[in-house]
Amino acid sequence: MKKTFVFILLFAVCGTLFASDLFLSPSRLAGAVIDNPFTVRVEGDLGVDAVKFLADPLALDSYSDSSVRVLLEKDLDFWKANPDVVSAFSEFDATFPGFSGNDELDKAMIDLYLKNTFLAEDYGRDRRSFVLASLAGTGVLSPVMGPSEPVFSLSMKGERFLGEFGWRWFFSAGFDGTSSLFSEENGELLIRGGATLAYGKAVNDKLSFGISLTPQALVRNTLLNSSMLNGRLNADFISLFTEDFRFGFSLSVNTGLTYRLSDDFSLTLDMRNFPSSSSYVRWKLTDMAAFDFKFSGENSVGAGVPDFALTGVWKDELNMVSVSARLGKTDLWNIFDFTYERALGGASSLSISLAERNIGLSYSAGGFEAGITCGLDRLRFGAFFSASV
Repeated sequence: MKKTFVFILLFAVCGTLFASDLFLSPSRLAGAVIDNPFTVRVEGDLGVDAVKFLADPLALDSYSDSSVRVLLEKDLDFWKANPDVVSAFSEFDATFPGFSGNDELDKAMIDLYLKNTFLAEDYGRDRRSFVLASLAGTGVLSPVMGPSEPVFSLSMKGERFLGEFGWRWFFSAGFDGTSSLFSEENGELLIRGGATLAYGKAVNDKLSFGISLTPQALVRNTLLNSSMLNGRLNADFISLFTEDFRFGFSLSVNTGLTYRLSDDFSLTLDMRNFPSSSSYVRWKLTDMAAFDFKFSGENSVGAGVPDFALTGVWKDELNMVSVSARLGKTDLWNIFDFTYERALGGASSLSISLAERNIGLSYSAGGFEAGITCGLDRLRFGAFFSASV
């Protein structure tokens, strides 16, 4: 395994790798034989802080101190320019300070209210929680790491590759939550289905080339953070999703080169979303219910972000090590992916992975795979299960 750690060190200074399935790295398909008619996979992820909030919505009050610290840094111009922030307080307490025209006095009164009134015991956990939920929709609490949202998905796929050509179909539905309910991002319901057509050819015994084309249809609906927070506080999740559903179509092209330095070791450079495009139309929920086909265009028509990726794989009879990194990424958590897989015999294997702020452990045997994940940047846990026939 000494050679393995040398390779890991090499990629730590090289740049970018992006771990993905072979159909997203088509040059690695050259010479492969894949016949997998159907796979179903279920996975979910939930943070400990999210569990606390779902079990007791007034646990949101635990973020009051850190929220006040953020608000105390704001000057009076901020309060004047954001009436929605002021109304988040005044809606639950009519004594929230107004603007008298004396800027220095007004700022002092607001700060005094935040420190002495809002955080006072008799203000109440429930009122503070509702105020924080209202502020979440304004984006002002983005610096506060609030409770995370759950992530869940159900996906299916089938794939085949023989000779130099192959295909893959896929369908998935799930909820992609944000890392913090106080962030300016929002959770999303995402349903997508499509296919990938791939070509992979060995140019010679060292170099191979591949290209893949992926058209897919998508359905999206946004879940506002403020709706999630207020929905739990009011025990009413009926109106969590926004009225507008977005129906779209996207097309992307991935291409790349793989160079085999030895029988055990290869390097792959992928160029993803070269080119790509997407477009959406909106259809309101009320129009759906009335079977009124009033579609409206959306300004989000455009191209995907191009992505370069470098992948290195070392493999012998029992071990496989893959290190990946995305070129151009600045977030250290999202630059490197790492996987180590150990064959146990009898078509079974055990693997350890590090990707997207999670460390995972999985076991596969006879077409089944199950695993658990744990967050590294915050305390959250996930699990997944898949079966192939």
